[in-house]
Amino acid sequence: MKLTKGIRSIAVAIMAVLALLLFVCLLAGVVLQQDSLAVARANPGLAHMRVPVLLLGLCLLALFAAALVLAEFALGRILRDRIFTRASAQLIRAMSWLFFCGLLPLVALFVYTAMNVSQSITQLYVLFGAVALATAGLVLRLLANLVAEASLYKQEVDLTV
Repeated sequence: MKLTKGIRSIAVAIMAVLALLLFVCLLAGVVLQQDSLAVARANPGLAHMRVPVLLLGLCLLALFAAALVLAEFALGRILRDRIFTRASAQLIRAMSWLFFCGLLPLVALFVYTAMNVSQSITQLYVLFGAVALATAGLVLRLLANLVAEASLYKQEVDLTV
């Protein structure tokens, strides 16, 4: 199946946006480190939380950056007309696992802030983030299963032709 020029243009545009998001993600890691130092200086009572919270935040950024890189590879497969293949389904499934793995640092952050700061607004943000990560992981898992089924169907059609 040949892709239309419009679909190729959209895929290239999405790849550019993902590359920009990857750059923003890397920049956020630098800003996060600087902001954590400023917060620790402004709130000496919370300074002991700086490094663990920073590490959990950087872990989340790393998982998101890895998911963005896999998304770039998946879109590259679309540009090469290799959409409905087992490898595409595996890429999408790997992205879903990265989103599910992002729940672990969020749970750790929730517990850590609950133990150190009473009634922190951070816990509400963590819950919203956990819902977003779980939803994205489930949607990507559904998409991976659909692509895997479509690849099996495509193989059957190719064999009959």
